[in-house]
Amino acid sequence: MAKGASSPSPSSLVPPTVPMELHVKNREKLLRALRQHLSDSSRPLRGWGGEEQMRHDTDHIELFR
Repeated sequence: MAKGASSPSPSSLVPPTVPMELHVKNREKLLRALRQHLSDSSRPLRGWGGEEQMRHDTDHIELFR
């Protein structure tokens, strides 16, 4: 390893630490991009979930997927 290079992490299984400011900045960028995309496409920000469907004439409800 070259002199002056940063030392490797003690374990290759431990990810490097990421500053919380980076998480906040990336989340804000994502939300801004999503809001812009939704407003450009004129789609509502919130949608509806799936409708419940019964199997035949029973009270069995199919799983919504």
